[in-house]
Amino acid sequence: MHTHPFKPRNGLCKFVQINCASWLLNLIQPGIMIYMGRKAVIPDAVIDLMGSEDYHLWTLEEIRDGLQAKGIPANFSSVFRSMERLTRERVVRKIDVEDGKSRFELSEGHHDHIRCEKCGRLAAIPCGLLDSTLATLQSDTGFIITGHSLIITGRCKDCQEVGIRSS
Repeated sequence: MHTHPFKPRNGLCKFVQINCASWLLNLIQPGIMIYMGRKAVIPDAVIDLMGSEDYHLWTLEEIRDGLQAKGIPANFSSVFRSMERLTRERVVRKIDVEDGKSRFELSEGHHDHIRCEKCGRLAAIPCGLLDSTLATLQSDTGFIITGHSLIITGRCKDCQEVGIRSS
């Protein structure tokens, strides 16, 4: 016996126990819709993907492509919904690196980012560099700092070398 929610004609939700062999008969009764719960595969797969790769700040397209490369059928809308859910649940953080794309990373420990202004390459940097500055800001402004987001821009080594060769 399994318990399934259904909506009778009066609009009230009720739970009924249905014998697996006869549950199809209940589908055809007027006014009854059986809602079958299903496990959300995409959010778990996203967490596995993001944790297994030596990469962070994933775009929605990169997450979709990464899942598909692992044989998990995922379309853009299912990835979008999963990332919204994981962000709400604080499993991932949504980061704006000022490149016009939503980017996501696992919420494991805080760090800041540096972005190449030429090619867009991103790297994580420890935020411990700011500890004394944040304490000073807190003291000077009277604000209690609850978080921060810092994007430092510059040129990565590859783009520096390209610039040197093209000069």
